[in-house]
Amino acid sequence: MSGNNGITGGLETTTLPIAMTISAFIAIAWYNVLELNFMIWMTFKRRHGLYFYSLLVSSWGIFVYALAFLIKFFQVLENNYATVVFITIGWYAMVTGQSLVLYSRLHLVMYDQRILKWVLWMIVIDVFLFHVPTTVMTFGVRFPTSV
Repeated sequence: MSGNNGITGGLETTTLPIAMTISAFIAIAWYNVLELNFMIWMTFKRRHGLYFYSLLVSSWGIFVYALAFLIKFFQVLENNYATVVFITIGWYAMVTGQSLVLYSRLHLVMYDQRILKWVLWMIVIDVFLFHVPTTVMTFGVRFPTSV
């Protein structure tokens, strides 16, 4: 674990089986993204609405998140800022996208419009309560300042 690569280490500090395992899991994630997108485009007759777009965003968030970690781990880019930005974008898409997927189907089991609005507000507030501090901490851990 070298200091410049952060907590995930890098290619120079790992073994071939670990690198192959990481690659295999990322390949599985990408396969799931492709399969899910195929199913989304083949299943939906009307390609609009919160459910459709939040499914797409959350699935492609997995792709971006995994790609950014792959680039960081195998040191394709020397710029750690770029990989951390893409890791953060992918995480936003996965987390908030999946929350919106669940919210978009909530009206099927919950009929009280007041509660549905409160759940939507909870998702919006969670974006500010959790995404912003997590982003600040992610960049802070990756790039500590020397005092």
